[in-house]
Amino acid sequence: AGDEGAVGAEVAVGEVAADDLSEIHESRVPTVQLPRAQYKRVHLSDSVINGTVLKKGDYRVEFSTSGAGEATISRNGKVILKVPYTLETLPEKAERKGTYYRVNSEGVRELTRIVFDGYSVAIVFG
Repeated sequence: AGDEGAVGAEVAVGEVAADDLSEIHESRVPTVQLPRAQYKRVHLSDSVINGTVLKKGDYRVEFSTSGAGEATISRNGKVILKVPYTLETLPEKAERKGTYYRVNSEGVRELTRIVFDGYSVAIVFG
């Protein structure tokens, strides 16, 4: 979908005249490898993460597949929170999305991890 994809996975460095495009060979264009930031849409149930209430609905989660970091969770273009996460390696690529929760001692549902289809890692919170 238009809201999913890699951000800045590879950036060409330098300028090339439009006339010269047919002459360029990949080895002549230096590249810089950037961390693979991903953004995916996910449907969440009423829950809490790091003390922030997330109402049932669709959210955008931005994270990096290159390691632990800070995920950005947004809804309707507005950042709801930024939260630290780690990556858990899965035995194989997930076939479908999944959201995982636990109920704390106060009876509140806490979001603990998200798995995205096609990925071999899960995002783990807390």
